[in-house]
Amino acid sequence: MSANQPELPAALLSAFGRADSVITISPQAVVANWRYLASLSSPTTETAAVVKADAYGLGASQLAPHLVDAGCRTFFVMSLDEAITLRGALNDSGHDANGHDTSRHDT
Repeated sequence: MSANQPELPAALLSAFGRADSVITISPQAVVANWRYLASLSSPTTETAAVVKADAYGLGASQLAPHLVDAGCRTFFVMSLDEAITLRGALNDSGHDANGHDTSRHDT
């Protein structure tokens, strides 16, 4: 069994067999979903993107620059390591991920 295919209970395998489907999720589709959700919010509400666990396996470092280009400014991650990796990926892709807008927060 490969690392990408977890072991399934024998009863499931005998009843259904192994799936051979592949799903492809494009960054453009994720951006379209983010834009749609942002459009449902008030103009003063910031819509964030949750990219924890490597954007749920989609690749946070590859996906986040597309979201920044679409207007996303806030990302939620699971750990400090993920935040550091994401910041590095955004900076490497030509985006400034070091800024912090304190104008909307109590100081």
